[in-house]
Amino acid sequence: MKWLQKNILLLVLGSAVAVYGYVLYTTPTPCTEPIAYKIGTLDPRFGLTEAELLADLEASSRIWEDALGGADLFVYDPDAALTVSLVYDERQQTTEQVQELTHNISDGKLSAEAAMQEYKKMQAAYAAAGRAYTRRAADFASAQDAYNARVAAYNKQGSPAEYEALQKIKEGLEAEWEALEAARQKVNRLAVEANAFIDEYNLLVERVNADVRTINDDFAGAEFEEGVYISDKEGERIEIYQFDDKTTFVRVLAHELGHALGLGHVSDVEAIMSPVNKGTSLVAAPSDVVLLQALCAQ
Repeated sequence: MKWLQKNILLLVLGSAVAVYGYVLYTTPTPCTEPIAYKIGTLDPRFGLTEAELLADLEASSRIWEDALGGADLFVYDPDAALTVSLVYDERQQTTEQVQELTHNISDGKLSAEAAMQEYKKMQAAYAAAGRAYTRRAADFASAQDAYNARVAAYNKQGSPAEYEALQKIKEGLEAEWEALEAARQKVNRLAVEANAFIDEYNLLVERVNADVRTINDDFAGAEFEEGVYISDKEGERIEIYQFDDKTTFVRVLAHELGHALGLGHVSDVEAIMSPVNKGTSLVAAPSDVVLLQALCAQ
């Protein structure tokens, strides 16, 4: 199995390496006896316990057994010849780097969207406060013009009563001016806060874009072997080098167990035995079933 990283995550399964010739006379008829497997090397950096690996092997075995009507095709045996190992190297390191970047991209998009929503709220509050301030300032200007006209008339010929009235109007205008100044400062604060959210949004978007560029520039086109089934003079073994998630892992195991059964590849991209692992189903595809039935009918 191979893994191909292209524009954030495209997985492929490659050809297994196998040498069958030397066992032709000792291998039983396919599907008549269950193939025994055991756990070999289990690198702890994969974060899987032996019990979890055995459970995943059981799940991958059932894909083929269910396809054959519940037949026993695989069995765990600590003394088995076929070993299943998890081998950690740069392939899984790359996968984990891509996973972390992808997680950061997802979180960054959520944070950017939250910042944009806050910006829209602040922008709306700023616009509303600005409109209210503009109306109030216009009213103040009109009141001030009326006051100045009365002052001018008073200066020509005014009475003590008119002076007292003008003083009260003046006091009211001064109070309104202070209120207007407070309103103006509030509008400016809202503008600053709105701009802060849009700045945060732009920063988050740039971080997301940087992570996307890193994936596409550093990892796009990188091709890795996810796993392989080997049968040679040293024995039979399945080695898993890389996987992204549980579904991918179980499909990889099932793919290599299929090779252990004697299955080859099929052209159906949804099949377990497809050389391109685009599928997400943990059920054998019809093309898998046809291949398996043909093998077991031998």
